[in-house]
Amino acid sequence: MEINIVGTEKIKLEDDLDAGKKFIAFVLNEEIKKSTYTPAAKKAIDKYRKNNLEKFNEKQREYYNEAKQNEEWKKKFNERCKINNQKYRQKKKESLGNNVKPRGRPKKVIPPLIINDILATI
Repeated sequence: MEINIVGTEKIKLEDDLDAGKKFIAFVLNEEIKKSTYTPAAKKAIDKYRKNNLEKFNEKQREYYNEAKQNEEWKKKFNERCKINNQKYRQKKKESLGNNVKPRGRPKKVIPPLIINDILATI
């Protein structure tokens, strides 16, 4: 049995012999988008950036300064920063293992003999 639906190719109903169930298989009539970012394009972009470094850097600075004004961009930027900082902290913690450096001001340690002498004088 075949059914035509607008925007799709023919839909074919088939029997699943193992489970005795019916299922629908269809393919949308959409063109497959091909990437224009090929190795040749990448090579040309890298060459341009290398030959026009000052101009490229200036454009990047302008883009960044414009983007900083956008609230949505700031929010996404801060979210990415939080995630990447957490990943970095986790990676650093794993690399240190049990050799974790103490944080904050070190506590003053009083040897037990001195504590006994102080308590004896009270």
